[in-house]
Amino acid sequence: MEKPTAPGQNLFFRGGIDHSRRTGCTLVAEESNCSIPIEVRDIVELPDGHVAAYRAWSQGDRFLDWYGPEEGQGNFNGHQAQGTPATWTTNDQSRDGYHPGNEFGDNYWLLDMDMDCSKTENGYFELKGFLGGQWEGTISDNQCEGVDPAPFTSTNHIAMCGALNIFHWNEGRCQILVAA
Repeated sequence: MEKPTAPGQNLFFRGGIDHSRRTGCTLVAEESNCSIPIEVRDIVELPDGHVAAYRAWSQGDRFLDWYGPEEGQGNFNGHQAQGTPATWTTNDQSRDGYHPGNEFGDNYWLLDMDMDCSKTENGYFELKGFLGGQWEGTISDNQCEGVDPAPFTSTNHIAMCGALNIFHWNEGRCQILVAA
């Protein structure tokens, strides 16, 4: 997710399947049919200090869901996670936050996770950014470059399970890269 931020700000993701699309959705991640099981992966390419918050907030985060922190999810310096954490990256090798997978520029927030794709909608799921207690706005015209149209429309970003999904805060512009 590309989003310029100030030092000290942290971006989180919330998502899964929209409640309007499925039955059996509750406000508790582990009980909701709209939550998707995940395992947040460590980002070893970044310095430990740069990813300390990401690592702390990843602990106990077992679902991509719409509901905020999960029971038992990690804290960082007394701050509770606000969803599934991301970490700031750049493609500038001289800067803290350089990540070799970032080919795009400054201000790209990275989340690396494994997901149970069988819990998605034909391989697709939805998400939004969450920053400073505020949801990202309504997303329109969100057909991404690189893949066929998603099997549904949404006011959220539509991502593909198992792919690199590149979004821009409050914009429908996006790209999905599928490994060959």
